[in-house]
Amino acid sequence: MFFAVDWVRRALARREPFPEAWRMVLRKHVPFYNRLRGGELARFEEKLKVFVRTKHFEEIGRAHV
Repeated sequence: MFFAVDWVRRALARREPFPEAWRMVLRKHVPFYNRLRGGELARFEEKLKVFVRTKHFEEIGRAHV
């Protein structure tokens, strides 16, 4: 059962476009992001999008997620 739910979440995440707001954060806070080109950039964004959309994050103290 879990594998089916995970597969569906991944499939739905792949269909969504990469959020422009995420790109702004990555450009500002992730030094290597600005050096990625072409296929490397697309692969990184795709993997990041699927990772974020298939995991559960909780706030701790004043840290906002």
